[in-house]
Amino acid sequence: PRPRRAPAPHAAPPPDPRAAFGPRAWRCRRGVPTTPRVVKSMTWREVCAFLTALGIPVSRSPPTLLHALREGHVYQELIHRISPAYYVRHRVGHVHEQSRNYVFKTVQRFFETDLVIGVVGCQKVDIADLVGGRARVHLELLETFKTLIEARREHDEHRRDALALRTAEGY
Repeated sequence: PRPRRAPAPHAAPPPDPRAAFGPRAWRCRRGVPTTPRVVKSMTWREVCAFLTALGIPVSRSPPTLLHALREGHVYQELIHRISPAYYVRHRVGHVHEQSRNYVFKTVQRFFETDLVIGVVGCQKVDIADLVGGRARVHLELLETFKTLIEARREHDEHRRDALALRTAEGY
């Protein structure tokens, strides 16, 4: 067998997977994956159907829909649907007044909460691409929000069933 070569001195060390999540990475709880979950992106038609089913009025035209997503109001409404308490406590409805970048920074802070980390793990929002209007990034972000809304519905159904069971047993 041939002897192994020593690594080249100019080779970079392997990247630390936690470094990709910025200064707030410490908020990730143990047992939750620290790498971003691979999220398939939705199609424009699926996005329109999803947002319309939630009662959020959007255009069916992809360029107009992308413009609405870049503005950030859709994401504010999605945060309101997932966690009304977070929406009120962090004044998410008013962040659009400061700047469009601030809307996406608020989305990043929302993704760093225990509620979101418990469902989808630690997620990094690419603010520059969202503001720039990269369609793929918006579609992936909407798929993550869809996962969160489905988890919220399951949680609410479980609580409703538990309450009905307690009521039926006479507690």
